[in-house]
Amino acid sequence: MENQTRGLRDALGPNAEFVFLNGSFDARGRTDEVVEQMFGHTAPFYEWWADRELEEEEKEAIEAQEGVLKGLTKHWFLEFENIEQAIEQMDEQLNELGEFDVAVGFSQGAIVLTVLSMWYLKKNKCWWKLVVCVSGVCPRGINVRELFETHEGEKILVPLPSIHLVGKKDTMYEMSLMLKDMYMMHPKGSPLERLLIEHDGGHKFPSPGRHHKLYTDLANTIWQFFNDTRQSSVARL
Repeated sequence: MENQTRGLRDALGPNAEFVFLNGSFDARGRTDEVVEQMFGHTAPFYEWWADRELEEEEKEAIEAQEGVLKGLTKHWFLEFENIEQAIEQMDEQLNELGEFDVAVGFSQGAIVLTVLSMWYLKKNKCWWKLVVCVSGVCPRGINVRELFETHEGEKILVPLPSIHLVGKKDTMYEMSLMLKDMYMMHPKGSPLERLLIEHDGGHKFPSPGRHHKLYTDLANTIWQFFNDTRQSSVARL
């Protein structure tokens, strides 16, 4: 991630301290082709959990529950295996590290931030003031559904300020837009509306050389957010 975030780190300048946290487990399954080509030399890669597709019997049992909408498992068709361990590990690290101004998550990491944000808000706690999701995708794990929907299917939006950086050539482009829509457009007390920034790349951070203005504008937006909320001129990400 140090390499991928170079454009953002350079744009934010020396007053932004970055802290990097790896996923809890060695990555299983196939790595995105673009990521493999560009960053294969930095392997191993890590993941926060493994996706397991629900069996038909499991889907039928879920939809047979009283009050559950038919077709629920068309969206929530996965189980996030070991998500509890990932949350526990993050909770331990955050309690050691303290609060952050901005949380940046790439790909599965963006799902982690989204899940953790709602998990903590249920406990009346929040470790960050602004979320930046890069090439994120909407969570589809049935075991985190209760954070984002009522039993009857009413949506529960993430009430935090958010910026969503999405590649138009990303094969998961539509799912990135679905993740964006899980956040409130106008979070209470925030000077920043939910923001979508698109670039012409794929499932990766946009290249700094070709997207200097994008990173400059993004950094300015982040600093302006804290200026408007009268926060410190030193940020922690």
